[in-house]
Amino acid sequence: MKSKPIMLLLSLLISSSGLGGCTPAEEIKDPELKQTLAYVRYLTSHRFRRQSAFSYSYPDQRPSEFVRYLFSTIGSAEWVVTGDPDEAEQLKSIRVPVPASNVAITNQWLPEAERQLVLKGNDQNNEIIVEAYMKDRKIPIFTEEISFQP
Repeated sequence: MKSKPIMLLLSLLISSSGLGGCTPAEEIKDPELKQTLAYVRYLTSHRFRRQSAFSYSYPDQRPSEFVRYLFSTIGSAEWVVTGDPDEAEQLKSIRVPVPASNVAITNQWLPEAERQLVLKGNDQNNEIIVEAYMKDRKIPIFTEEISFQP
């Protein structure tokens, strides 16, 4: 009977170690990564997709198609460009997050990037996976799955 609690504790430890050293997004201390993650959440939101050309370009609306769309010429033209502080303030006033200019948003890991968020579509689970990386790390410091409902 005493082995049951030990087995439960052991299975809990094993399942939590499967995260590969990732930290939950809520615990990320880097303010620019947090700021850019908020922007990625906005980009992947139903609100943004409804206003974008995505639904016209991809009627099936799968997560992998959306990631492909975001990094296409048409999709990337819809991104917020943050060079002007006044523009950034206007965007904040309408509740549109502004990404940090020194965090790359990509669809593949870039070894030269200091900090980056990599987006991947997971059609099987109907979600967008966001992985955050710091310079020279091939393992993400955190991973977040964002539900992707058409």
